[in-house]
Amino acid sequence: GRGAKRVTAPSSDPLPSIPIIQPLTKKMRRSTGAAGATSKGGRGRASSSSSSSSSSAAAPGCDPSRVTALFDSFLPEDPDEDRQSLNQEGIIKFAKAVGIPDPEGDVRVLVLMWMLGARRRPGQISREEFEGSLRRMELDSLEKLRSRLLPTLDVDFLQGEDFKSFYRFAFLFSLEGTRRNIEKDMIVELLPLVIGRRSEYTSSFIAFLNETKKPEDMITADQWNQFYDFSTVYPSLEQLFKGYEEDSAWPLLLDSYVDYLKARHGGGGEGGGAAADTKSGKGGGGREMIGGASARK
Repeated sequence: GRGAKRVTAPSSDPLPSIPIIQPLTKKMRRSTGAAGATSKGGRGRASSSSSSSSSSAAAPGCDPSRVTALFDSFLPEDPDEDRQSLNQEGIIKFAKAVGIPDPEGDVRVLVLMWMLGARRRPGQISREEFEGSLRRMELDSLEKLRSRLLPTLDVDFLQGEDFKSFYRFAFLFSLEGTRRNIEKDMIVELLPLVIGRRSEYTSSFIAFLNETKKPEDMITADQWNQFYDFSTVYPSLEQLFKGYEEDSAWPLLLDSYVDYLKARHGGGGEGGGAAADTKSGKGGGGREMIGGASARK
């Protein structure tokens, strides 16, 4: 607001499946309070410049030396530790300095990392990504970050391809260790933070997962992405019951989930979804939640 420059996120190239910090997303909750003063138009579509251009020259209104100093201020005190990326501790310090008081409990940290193009190494942000993004956005001080970037970090402001990009990023940023998949228990916590009420099936799918899950159940990135596609293709229960074909390419668990919904709603037609589940108290104590789906074998 107030004539601030538009800030845009780098394009989201897929993240590799390498070690990543998980605690940042384990405790997160949806947070919208800080972004209320900014309209949905406050965010531009993801820029094609991407993090590959992060080494480009600084914008006219930005002092590169101040950006470098800003990055350095969040590095570990131990000089033997990596000086070319911010780890979990550094990201938490940075988020607090920007104006997110509880980074470990705030989904805006994920949006912040997505906006700054943290793509190269999951769970961390490299010096090149950090400095390149801030130079491009002409943000060379904490004051500018607080006034121009912080108000845009509400996940509800993301629309269309921007949201789809962030949705995919959120999974990859939450992988644990060297795993390529995420445990269902973690998915149950993560997905409602990311997708919220955008899906008709949020609570009922979480309820389904909680009733059918096994300790070893894991969700893949492809399964995570398929749930978003499923919610887009069938935005309502009525459309789902009329149009879903079990011999299509959806994951097996989605077939089982549709059967679960049909049994629950007497074969289809009842309006339920997230709203009905929230009222009934299902899905994590009334919180909107969804989950992934197992791949068709």
